[in-house]
Parts: sequence; structure tokens; C-alpha cells
Amino acid sequence: MKEIYLNAIYKSEPALRNTGVDNDLVDIGQGFCKMYDGGAMGSDINSFILKAGGVAYTVKQLVAVHGAAVGAYCPQHMDKMDK
Repeated sequence: MKEIYLNAIYKSEPALRNTGVDNDLVDIGQGFCKMYDGGAMGSDINSFILKAGGVAYTVKQLVAVHGAAVGAYCPQHMDKMDK
């Protein structure tokens, strides 16, 4: 699962490949799923991404992580992404 998740991110954000951040990306992705588990909706996640973007990762990179995480780690929340 981890490999599929990371490959999805690297497909849209190739600059992240081989940067040694694999574990960070997994933690961030699982964090998005925990936010959904706690009742967050896509608009909440998007607000978080806009605030966090530019700190360690760009907004575009975090969007890629978000999409890959929901697809790989918590597909049961896919319907919440656009709410």
C-alpha cells in the first residue's frame, strides 16, 4: 500500500522522489485520514493545506498527498473530498 501511495504522489510531484521524505509523506497522508475520521470535510482539509502550504511542502504537493492518501489509506472518505 505504501509503495502505491508514494508512487501516486511521485507521478504528479516527481521532485519529491528520492528526497528522503517518504516517512513524512506517509505521516501527512495518514494525518489527512485521521482528520476525516474525526469529522473533517474536504473544505476543512483544503483550508489546512492552504495554511500549511509553503512551510515544508508546496500547496500543490500537499494536494497530491491528500488525493493519494484518500485513495490509498481511507477510500471510505472519498465522498467527503468535495464537500
